[in-house]
Amino acid sequence: MQKSERSILLEIKKASNLLKGEASAKVIRGQIKLLRKYKHIAQARAELVIEHFQNHHDLNPEIVFSWALEAANRGDARNMVNAGYCYANGIGVKKDYKSAIKWLLKASKAEMPEAFYNLAKHFEAGEGVVKNRKQAFHYYKLAANKGSEPEFNLALGWCYENGFGVRLDLKNAVKYYRKAAKEGDESALSNLGLSYLYGRGVKSSTSKAIEFFSKAAQKGHSRSCEMLGLIYIGEEGALKKIDLAKGKKFLKLAAKLNAFEAQL
Repeated sequence: MQKSERSILLEIKKASNLLKGEASAKVIRGQIKLLRKYKHIAQARAELVIEHFQNHHDLNPEIVFSWALEAANRGDARNMVNAGYCYANGIGVKKDYKSAIKWLLKASKAEMPEAFYNLAKHFEAGEGVVKNRKQAFHYYKLAANKGSEPEFNLALGWCYENGFGVRLDLKNAVKYYRKAAKEGDESALSNLGLSYLYGRGVKSSTSKAIEFFSKAAQKGHSRSCEMLGLIYIGEEGALKKIDLAKGKKFLKLAAKLNAFEAQL
């Protein structure tokens, strides 16, 4: 192992929050493999921060922030997003929305979809900027058009469905929910179920609603389980044959999932 690799590995071990057993060994092995791809410690640090946020490695937050900021200052657009995220959420640094916006705007110049999405969230919530629905929609649309993450399309679909920063457009809402659903997003699947159940942007179809609710329910989506239960007992939709046993099963499952979610 080269000197630079040994140096960065020591930093990794110091930064780690004492992960135990196989998990720790696996993380360290993966990081060593990653480090061998890069010649410079600074570049390796930048990649480790990316990996940290993607795989939720348990690294010390102060170290994560310092490495993200180091890479951002070197012009790494991905870590500009990470630095902004750290500032927005107080990860390894005092929460500072203004600084978060500064880094996200810099990353947006490199057309980073994650930067657009996070800027949209800030404009929606009024964090570090004045609340502005049109600006929030603008950035959600850029994120969806430039990126592939299902939450980008889900957010844009929600904007169209609710007329958030844009004229209400149920057909466009369904369009973007479909895109997110293709990636397996349970909320998008559930929203498509609701669209078909109530005929919002599509022709009403209880069978199609059941199809999408069922896919979301398989992923543990409590609201979809509840809707399936209500459909099967005849309180929602237009099912030709009511199935009380099946309905009660889904309602019971929904209650269990809601109870579990309440404990989180």
